[in-house]
Amino acid sequence: MSHTGPTAERVGDYYDKGVDLFPLLWDENLHMGYWTDEDDASSVAVATERMTRQLVDRLAPRPGQRILDVGCGLGKPAVALASAHPVQVVGVTISPDQAQRATERVRGTDVAARLTFRHGDGMALPFDDNSFDGAWAFESLLHMEDKPKAMSELARVLRPGSRLVLADMFHRPQEGMGFEGFMATLGSMDDYRTLLADAGFGTLEALDITAHTVIPESAFAAMKETMLARREEMIPITGEEAFNAAIAADRTTPPYTYVLVTAQLT
Repeated sequence: MSHTGPTAERVGDYYDKGVDLFPLLWDENLHMGYWTDEDDASSVAVATERMTRQLVDRLAPRPGQRILDVGCGLGKPAVALASAHPVQVVGVTISPDQAQRATERVRGTDVAARLTFRHGDGMALPFDDNSFDGAWAFESLLHMEDKPKAMSELARVLRPGSRLVLADMFHRPQEGMGFEGFMATLGSMDDYRTLLADAGFGTLEALDITAHTVIPESAFAAMKETMLARREEMIPITGEEAFNAAIAADRTTPPYTYVLVTAQLT
């Protein structure tokens, strides 16, 4: 039987292929947006910056700390973190093309000396033990096949007392997501509490912010319009079934629970 779940190779290939296309469909922040309420018609770009600030605030970094960004994408959240706080940020992504683009993004900027991006696997981090003071995983753990291994790797590279912030999606009861299996595996919040505890983390906060991730009608319509216009480019990346599911999705009833988790390594 062939392996159909997410693998490092499959996820890396997916993001390599979409390195130019995905920002056009959404934003260079390749994560969910944060809308204040149902009347908030902010753009995706504004809302994704807000979501980044949610993680920055929970990480609460101190000057001079070394922070790990697991699943750094195109580097935009890491730039926001380094711009807001005088810290060193190291981003790692399973996509070589994303690592290159992120490096190009910061070249010549005021924060370039404090930012590094590299290709690497969150389940086998290419870093020494106890070499970071904090970390976040921004919608990246859902792509990792071996979540206990990913969590133990985070614990290995973090110093005792370090803070970890996770943004991730979990199942609603009896519901799944179109890309699950091929690109992601989703559990429950109880599963993640167990993963954290087994790796030596204590959970400080687990906040359900699903309602804040519901996309305004105007932004949703624009995204679908772009998807349809780029259909021939998208199908080879996403597959026809996942593409059709995204086009048919009801934006008001997400099939996931979106949670911000703050934890501390004991």
